[in-house]
Amino acid sequence: PVETQDSLGPLLAESATTLGKGKFDLAFGFSRFKYDSIDGEDLNNIVLDFPHEDCCSFQNGIQRPPPDGVLSGFETDVVRVNLDIELSYDVFAFFANYGLTDRWDVGIVVPVLSVDAHARGHAEIVSNSGATGIHSFFGQDELQNSHTGGSETGIGDAVLRTKYNFMRDHGAAPDMSLLVQVTGPTGDEENLLGTGEWRYKAGLIASKRYGCFGPHLNVAYETS
Repeated sequence: PVETQDSLGPLLAESATTLGKGKFDLAFGFSRFKYDSIDGEDLNNIVLDFPHEDCCSFQNGIQRPPPDGVLSGFETDVVRVNLDIELSYDVFAFFANYGLTDRWDVGIVVPVLSVDAHARGHAEIVSNSGATGIHSFFGQDELQNSHTGGSETGIGDAVLRTKYNFMRDHGAAPDMSLLVQVTGPTGDEENLLGTGEWRYKAGLIASKRYGCFGPHLNVAYETS
């Protein structure tokens, strides 16, 4: 028997070690993501303000906007909608890697995504004008409160990747590899299963085993 060491996979920590010529490796990973915020906005408290349209600026029977563009009177009232959004993903990722040479691997990652998205909206009138009896949701619960959402399962954006181990077994120095990765828009963007764009990633991987301690360092840059 010969002791071997394999990577735990790119979703955990990428190792500089390659498979070896002619070796084939299959793996499976599962991740669950539940979003509380996006771009710093809490998903359970997103506020949207919808201003009134200019409907009363008529001159000689022709509607004309105010000269300074500023609305007045009841047209300053706003419809404010508070959104509560729930968004979660289950990601089932299938990995396949093959060793072209002792130092060069190629691979593919095919994710299967299950997305669950729901949104609830509640609208209120913000009476900036102070006028009463003009704008109201009284007796119109279906207009004031709404709900939408659903679930979808399908293939996400597939990943083609290659790794080349350019430094190995140099004393105490770590093994080092270059990683290049291309992600294609194979997922359905309209159903939140993909991004709808190509993404490109390049990075440097360093790893080494010192007795029972095996540190990994992954540094990469991704663009689209």
